[in-house]
Amino acid sequence: MNRRSLYYASLVYEESAKDNWVGILENLHIPCLISPLHNSDIDEHGNILKPHWHILFLFETLKSRQQFSEIVEQIGSVGCEIIHCPKSYGLYLTHKNAPQKFQYDPNEIISLSGGADYLSKITISSINKYDVISEIIRFCQSEHIDCLADIIEFALDNNESWFHVLAEGSSSIMLTNYLKSRTWRTSRSE
Repeated sequence: MNRRSLYYASLVYEESAKDNWVGILENLHIPCLISPLHNSDIDEHGNILKPHWHILFLFETLKSRQQFSEIVEQIGSVGCEIIHCPKSYGLYLTHKNAPQKFQYDPNEIISLSGGADYLSKITISSINKYDVISEIIRFCQSEHIDCLADIIEFALDNNESWFHVLAEGSSSIMLTNYLKSRTWRTSRSE
């Protein structure tokens, strides 16, 4: 069966990578995300694995395994894995979704040819919005905030994850009702 996909992954090992493999990828203009160098991964026996990078390719049109393998040959990459959930694999670039593994710095992810747009979607959607809403409510309590505009403006200037959660309809509706209720409770007790 000749399966095609929009999303593929591959590995690049230090010793088999082509010189300037990142530059070659840049010149291909394929949106992709490159993990930090995985140099602290261990196998089931406690041995350190060969240092490598994971690459998530984000094509705009369907590609066959053959088409993808022609691309990975150009950079000296190995493997041709179809990815069913790019968001999950994007998190795997740093092991964010595998807490038992060594955690790599997400700021070291390299984004090429529009991969940053996808990376921001992954980051935003991986925020636990309920934890963020709890933080916002605690902040409103401690700072005596009862106006949605005040908290939105604060978030816009000071806390990107808060702002992203507030920009979602259901979160801002809930917070609006909470702040109205705080105001009502205060006026009722006066």
